[in-house]
Amino acid sequence: MIPIFKPYVVGNEKNYLQECVDSEWFSARGPFVESFENKLSNYIGVKYAVSTSNCTMALHLALKTLEIGIGDEVICPALTFISPIHMVKLAGAQPVLVDIEEDTWNIDPDKIQQSITNKTKAIIIVHSFGYPAKMKKILEIAKENNLYVIEDVAEALGAEFENKKLGSLGHISCFSFFANKMITCGEGGMVLTNDKIFYEKMSSLREYGRSKEEKYLYDDVGYNYRMTNMQAAIGVAQLENFEKILNIRDKQFSLYYKLLSKVKNVIIRPNHSWSNSVHWLMTVMLENQNFRDPLIDKMAKMGIELRKMIYPVYYSKPYLSIGDKKTFPITEEISLSSFHLPSSTNLTEKEIFYIVDSLRQSLK
Repeated sequence: MIPIFKPYVVGNEKNYLQECVDSEWFSARGPFVESFENKLSNYIGVKYAVSTSNCTMALHLALKTLEIGIGDEVICPALTFISPIHMVKLAGAQPVLVDIEEDTWNIDPDKIQQSITNKTKAIIIVHSFGYPAKMKKILEIAKENNLYVIEDVAEALGAEFENKKLGSLGHISCFSFFANKMITCGEGGMVLTNDKIFYEKMSSLREYGRSKEEKYLYDDVGYNYRMTNMQAAIGVAQLENFEKILNIRDKQFSLYYKLLSKVKNVIIRPNHSWSNSVHWLMTVMLENQNFRDPLIDKMAKMGIELRKMIYPVYYSKPYLSIGDKKTFPITEEISLSSFHLPSSTNLTEKEIFYIVDSLRQSLK
């Protein structure tokens, strides 16, 4: 079976893990943790970074640091992995869903403006599937309405909006290093900011709400959201090869695009001159959504794993009351018509030809 994704490990991962073993520094606060934080913040062009156990916890830290809670509303896209929505609820606030755009598959700035109330405190921007949202307009709306902007860059490390790295544009940004992301630690996350006060607050909350002055005194009710030294060691090794990874993945996308452009009934999301997207998962849309699920089953029998697009947020039980298909028509169309193709970094050209040929034959 050709899987959707598997990690790409070709650098110093084993050597750095051996360093952790030799030094007996497995857990948090090891030297690789600080190194990973510094390297990622320098790459993105942001002053401060706080590593976390995963991106979900990074989002929770961001919301708590911005003091978002009971009585507040946070605007979020109706089509996103469930993590940011859950964290808004966990913080005590109410998620307000907004439809996405047909051309970017990201949150629609015009509909953000229509959703703002006197309870709105922040906007979570999810840069979905490696593609930037229209940040210029979103930031203007946020500034006009005195709102915080949290960037969820879990799927888009390395992507740019108008030549600025995603994660450097909002007040706080969150990253994921899960096994299927652009780089991986197995699990892990990072939260970045240019605001020193936010940085100090997130650093404290990540570690039980600890005080800066005394090791075992606490200023807040905090959490244990720390990354281990072993996770960070893998992250450092992955970052060392990131430009190589991006180059390989760009070539993979170009070949996929060339071949899929000739397949009837398949729609590929367009690129835009104002953005520099990254190839996370090769995601395509079918003109007839009724074909998708039978296609996934048929391709599995041919040894190829396809994966459905995520469902709209309001399909999940905790959020049934905050949306429906009439309210979010673009979300409905794209979610139910789209799927992901295998996108491992070490996918061969031969495998890509086989995948696309099998797709073409199956659609007949």
